[in-house]
Amino acid sequence: MGDLNSDLSATNVNEEGRDLEKLLEENSYHPVPFGPTHHQARLRVDPVTGQRTLRESYTWIDVICVSLPERVLSHQKSSEPFIQVHDYIAIDYAFGTAAAREMVTASRDFRRYDAALFRADVGRALDDAVPAGRRDLTTLLRNFYSATTTVLDRHAPMSVRAARGLSRPWCSGELRRRLRERDRLYRTARRSGNVELLLEYRRIRKELKIRMKEARDAYYSRQLASAGDAASRWSALRRLGLARPTLPSPLQFFGADELVSHYASVTNLGAPCAREELDEILLAAPAPSVVGFGLSRVEAVDVLGALHECSSRARGWSRDGLSLRYLQDVFTVVAPALDEIFNASIEERT
Repeated sequence: MGDLNSDLSATNVNEEGRDLEKLLEENSYHPVPFGPTHHQARLRVDPVTGQRTLRESYTWIDVICVSLPERVLSHQKSSEPFIQVHDYIAIDYAFGTAAAREMVTASRDFRRYDAALFRADVGRALDDAVPAGRRDLTTLLRNFYSATTTVLDRHAPMSVRAARGLSRPWCSGELRRRLRERDRLYRTARRSGNVELLLEYRRIRKELKIRMKEARDAYYSRQLASAGDAASRWSALRRLGLARPTLPSPLQFFGADELVSHYASVTNLGAPCAREELDEILLAAPAPSVVGFGLSRVEAVDVLGALHECSSRARGWSRDGLSLRYLQDVFTVVAPALDEIFNASIEERT
C-alpha cells in the first residue's frame, strides 16, 4: 500500500496508471476500489485578462493492493482529506491461517512379498492377458495393467495411512509411562481444583522436560558418533532435522488442482493472445525440414535393456499407480509382453 503517484481513476487513467494496472495484473495483485483519494484545488490566474479560475483535480493515487480480493471484508476512506490532500484509507482483511489437511499416503505392503512366487504369478497372468501376435493396442494396454495390478494386489496389497509427525526414538518406554502419568495428574488436578496436585504436576512436568532433553541429546550424540565420514554426518543431521528445517508441503493446506490453478495464474507474465492470433499461428505453414525420423520394430531384449536402464534412474511415480520399482523383480517376465505392446503401438501409428 502507499502513494504510488499513478492515477487509477476509471474516468482518467493516464499512462502511468495504465502501466501500474499492467504491473499489478502481471503479478496477480488487485487494487481495492477506493475511487479518488487525492483532492487538489489550484487557483489559476490568466496572465492576459487577470481572470482567476479555480481548478480542482481528483485522482486515485493512494492504493492498497491485495492478492486475494475475496478476503477484503470491507474498505473505507475518510470523508475529508486526512493528511495534506490525501484521504485516510483502510481495509478489514481476513488473514487467517489455513487449516492443515490430513496427509494420506497410499503405498504397497511388501512385508509378505515373495519374489519367486510373484514372478511365477505375473508370468501366468501375462501369458493369458497379452498373447503373442495380438495387435489391438488398447486391449493390450488394459490387459497388461489389469493383470499386473491384480497380481500385485495379491502379493503386495495397497495400504493407506495418514502421515504422522516425526518420531521420537529417544523417548523410552519408561519416559512414555511417566508422560502418561503426568497427563493423568493434570486432568485430576483440573477436575478437582486441588492446588497441591497442580503444583505436583508442574514439578513433574519440569523434571520430565529435563529428562527428555537429556535423552534426546544423548540419542543425537550416538547417531552422529556412528557416522563414519563427513557425508554420513550431514546425512544424519538432515535425517534428524538439525541441518535444514523441513518446510511444510503446500499440499498440506491446498488441493493439487487449486495449487496448479494458482501458480498458473501468478506465472502468467503477459495477457494471452487473441483467438484470431492463435488461429493464424496454428495455420502458419511449418518451416521446411530435412530431418527424418522412422520407427522400427523392437525385440524383447531391447525392452529388457531399456527397463534396466530406466530403473536405475527412475525417481518419480507413475500416474497409473504402477511404479516401475514394483516390477523390478519381473523384468524378464514383463519384457515380452511390453515388446508386444510397443510393436503394436508402432504398427498402429505407421
